[in-house]
Amino acid sequence: MEAVVAVLRPRHESVILSKELLLTSYDILLVEMRVSTRDKSVQTVKQLPTTNISFENEPSDALSAFLYRFTGGDSGGITGN
Repeated sequence: MEAVVAVLRPRHESVILSKELLLTSYDILLVEMRVSTRDKSVQTVKQLPTTNISFENEPSDALSAFLYRFTGGDSGGITGN
């Protein structure tokens, strides 16, 4: 199964404590993909990251591991559930 992962990252720590939800207070993490166009040129587009998930393991564990690797792994990746 393919999963599309949407990650909202607060821009400031104070956003986490605030009860207001303002669009300008968050970043959406995107991945850059290179795609070919009809005229055979290559463009870079930003899109949500995707990953394949196996039903052999718990899907939430697989998504957490993917998110950790995608956001930097041992050098500051996002962890949690």
